[in-house]
Amino acid sequence: MPKIVTIHANPDFEHKRDEEYKAIKLGGEKKVAFQTALENIRNSGGRFSIAPEKKDKAARINTDLEDMDTQDLKVMMLSLGIKTTKVMKRSEVITSIRTKLADVEIVDDEPEE
Repeated sequence: MPKIVTIHANPDFEHKRDEEYKAIKLGGEKKVAFQTALENIRNSGGRFSIAPEKKDKAARINTDLEDMDTQDLKVMMLSLGIKTTKVMKRSEVITSIRTKLADVEIVDDEPEE
């Protein structure tokens, strides 16, 4: 499946009073295949541009350790560098993770002068 991008009127186009540019601007954004977008930009003389991709906000990580899946607890424990034994109780894992997270201190950035 081809990559789909959004094209719109190029805000950096020099001749903004141009009739074709005004028509493109009135037409709004359009979703097209990437190759089609490149052809449109080339054929329009720079009147079109590809809109930057909008990034979705990252999903919040579940911080209720009791509600987390066992596999997620394992990954979190290993990513924090907690020493493990072959068999551990779920409550021991949660306590170890909480202890390790409590050791981390986050401070605000100081404003630059």
